[in-house]
Amino acid sequence: MLSHREAALEMNVHRNTIGPYLRDLIDHGFVRIEQGAHLGPSGVGMTALLALTELATCDGKPATRDFERWRKEKKPRTKSGQGRHKKQDGDGDSEADSTRPVLKIVT
Repeated sequence: MLSHREAALEMNVHRNTIGPYLRDLIDHGFVRIEQGAHLGPSGVGMTALLALTELATCDGKPATRDFERWRKEKKPRTKSGQGRHKKQDGDGDSEADSTRPVLKIVT
């Protein structure tokens, strides 16, 4: 498997953009993690081992084709509170409020 830096060079993008691309592939079921990233015997970091879900792996594991079962997640609906009043002030009678004369007292 390619490291983030090697994959960025191959795709001609910045190395920081590769991580989200790989995460999307994993989330959508096109790729699965066979072995996570870890430190090797000499203390050097080893990249994660990924496998395509479309193909069988070299060690004989069958193709899972997880991407066929993926569905877009629906956003949860927010619970609405109590409805708002149409008129905030007054008794709620809209005709009476609109025809009521306005009296302005100036002292």
